[in-house]
Amino acid sequence: MKRSNNIIRRHKVAWIATTVLISSFSSNANAANDVDDKVEMDEIVITATKRKLKLQEAPLSVRALQGYELSKIGAFDLEGYARTVPGVALDESGPGQNRVNIRGLAAVAGRASTVGYYIDGIAQSQNEQSDLELYDVSSVEILRGPQGTLYGEGSIGGSILVRTNQPNIQQIEMSGDIEVSSYAKGGEGFAVHGMVNLPIAQDLLAMRVVGYYRDEPGFIDNITTGKNDVNDFTRKGGRVQFLYQPSEVFDLTLGAYFQKMTSGSLQTQNPRIGIRFKTRAPIDENNIQNIFQVSAAANYDLGAATLTSVSGYYERDQELNQIFSQFIALGGSDDEYVGRKNDAPTSIFNHETRLVSNGDNDFDWLVGVYYNRRNQSFNQDIIFVTDGVLDSSPFISFLEDYKIRQYAIFGEGSYALTDKLDITVGLRFYKETYSFKGSTVLFGTPSPTSPPNGNDTSWSPKVAVSYKATEDLNLYANMTKGYRAGGHTGNIPENTPAGLTEAQFVYFKPDVSWNYEVGFKKSFLDGNVIMNVAAYLIKWNNLQVSDQFLDQNIGDFVNYISNAGSAESKGFELELFTQPMEGLSINAGIAYTDATLTADAPAIDGYKGDKLGDIPDWTVSLDSQYNFAISDTLDGFIGGSYQYIGKADDNFTAVVFDGDRSIDSYNLAGIRVGIQSDNWEFKVYAENLFNEYNVISFLIIQEVVLQPRRIGAKLSFNF
Repeated sequence: MKRSNNIIRRHKVAWIATTVLISSFSSNANAANDVDDKVEMDEIVITATKRKLKLQEAPLSVRALQGYELSKIGAFDLEGYARTVPGVALDESGPGQNRVNIRGLAAVAGRASTVGYYIDGIAQSQNEQSDLELYDVSSVEILRGPQGTLYGEGSIGGSILVRTNQPNIQQIEMSGDIEVSSYAKGGEGFAVHGMVNLPIAQDLLAMRVVGYYRDEPGFIDNITTGKNDVNDFTRKGGRVQFLYQPSEVFDLTLGAYFQKMTSGSLQTQNPRIGIRFKTRAPIDENNIQNIFQVSAAANYDLGAATLTSVSGYYERDQELNQIFSQFIALGGSDDEYVGRKNDAPTSIFNHETRLVSNGDNDFDWLVGVYYNRRNQSFNQDIIFVTDGVLDSSPFISFLEDYKIRQYAIFGEGSYALTDKLDITVGLRFYKETYSFKGSTVLFGTPSPTSPPNGNDTSWSPKVAVSYKATEDLNLYANMTKGYRAGGHTGNIPENTPAGLTEAQFVYFKPDVSWNYEVGFKKSFLDGNVIMNVAAYLIKWNNLQVSDQFLDQNIGDFVNYISNAGSAESKGFELELFTQPMEGLSINAGIAYTDATLTADAPAIDGYKGDKLGDIPDWTVSLDSQYNFAISDTLDGFIGGSYQYIGKADDNFTAVVFDGDRSIDSYNLAGIRVGIQSDNWEFKVYAENLFNEYNVISFLIIQEVVLQPRRIGAKLSFNF
């Protein structure tokens, strides 16, 4: 019966997606008008290679979502666009708690994500990517495959580059929107955004200011406290940038943004209850995140090359108060609980200076230096819950402070061997040092830890070959390396258990990925149809995993990070962009990922042949929109979207009661309808149109569930 229902749901979703497309084709195409800010796919320019290059000429797999496309699909944060990109998976727990996985490389442990995340060139290397509210954004570029040569540590599976719109020194600009929404299971939401661009001195100095507020309803109910929609959240913040351009050869941009997000419980239900969207906790949980970033970017055109300097300071403070059943921790019953209070402040300073050759030459090159300073703390209190109230003091606390310093030099050169054949060679050398101080406090008695400092060094090469077979066909192949830095386990040499060396117990090593990729980029019918295809094989070694040992001092097991096993990911991505007739655009993509352990990792109960967690085998994405004229000044549009997320396994950290580690596949469909003029737009939309239900991940003993159907309306304007 379950299989039959799945088939019916898939047919139902396929039917609505087909209906949207057919209705688009059946409309009056001759009346359609183009949207001014759209860019033809074969003309999109990206900066993924740290030089301006047409997307279709880049010898790597990149998906570039332009600002208008993000607005069209309603992507206001990371979750809004991740599912639309083939080869990208999202490990969800709730806003600000999401991890991105690219090409199957899902982190089991470690102190940084397997995906590099950058906002205006500033690295934010953390386990969870910060959920920046996406408004007044120029583009989001998603680089698939390791990017260690140009982007360094943390880009082991790929990188995400978010670029905001920069100040305009030529003219005044204003934009804004207001949005209301509602969940099928939950309350009502509200959001408002605004932007003002002011030339302070014509052709010399400009300022751009962005502000926003979002109040999203929840859909999880706590049956113990009786409170509904406990996973609601608010997100508010702003951004200000100044552009100083005294001449045609020099410009300086200073920017800052701040964001505060307050949320309730995670996006999880308790499987022991057996009722959808229900959890059980004696108190309501909460999560607070504050993010702050300042940056400075300068460009100086020297003629033959451009000198660029980018510096930034990023700070994130996250406080999490969460309840989980005591039975999982101490063998108690379902009605006994313990709570945890986490405080995890992080500060990161980045600086990069690079010199990049100008023009389109037989030999193009770049060289650069990089420095990163990261201070990261993790303070956790484990507290008993007595009669529905948290005890006044924790019975055990973990206090950890990490200091990490990284220095790197890198370079890359591309040489045209013939008019059609180019070869690119790059290399990065880095050195990282790290220190750790910590303490375990058991019933008020501290046990301090201060192991010796550690360091790592490594080389990260890159080789790429591209061949322009015809004017509309580019073939390429590349080999790239990615790495994620090692660090302290938090242990000291004196406690080294039998069977481990002191080095294995005190430090965990970097994990490394090697990517072997071939692909082609092809355009048809005068650029109205574009097809990009990539196939890859990735070897991943020294996986950073969660391990544990018995600490005789406290008489309990202590978790730490170690290296164990290896993995392999292979697959392909196919993307198709077409405008079959005036006013109609269709974007489609499909990806297959097979990511498995190639050596045993007993620490996480993983063995050779096991699937890596939270990685769907197949992902399919389709989006279509048709624009048509209503009058001389008014256009209408109708659009539809569809995503299929294939079957996956859990992430090795869950306690699965029925022993089944699999996550079922699911379908998502959406629709949008609206009208627009040159200066405003109004649309209504529905996401998860058929109210699909699915468990999409596991978190300890909890199940992360898919958001129910969301409907809304949005009014936007710009001048």
